[in-house]
Amino acid sequence: LDGNNLESIPDQIAHLKKLKSLFLRNNKLTKLPEGLGLLQNLELLHISSNQLTALQHSISQCHSLKKIYANGNKIVNIPDKFFQHMENLVSCNLSNNQIKVLPLDFVEQFGHPIVTSGICKKDSDCTTTATIILEQNPVLCENQ
Repeated sequence: LDGNNLESIPDQIAHLKKLKSLFLRNNKLTKLPEGLGLLQNLELLHISSNQLTALQHSISQCHSLKKIYANGNKIVNIPDKFFQHMENLVSCNLSNNQIKVLPLDFVEQFGHPIVTSGICKKDSDCTTTATIILEQNPVLCENQ
């Protein structure tokens, strides 16, 4: 569904229970359907280059997610405990958004982003293996 100038996605997408990959990049989406969290087999969510201002908490209910690409949007924050139950997550690209503040639980799980690269990788005891990319967000200026 890439590059179709879509402004919304119907809630009925939640009925696609076996869906593993969802490509919605280069559209005009301002929000995602809440039913997205019901896609328990979803492994890849590509929502970059849209008009999203928030990451719906329902995305965090997709426990099979391995990769999220949400770069190039207008996202202003990361919801509290957003990554808490995403045990399979390998990478999440949130670069080129408007994220100004990182929630405390995010910092505890991934640490502060490296100023030069905008990457958060592992916590001190190496229980977190996901790479979170935050470059080109205002949050990096605050952590210098």
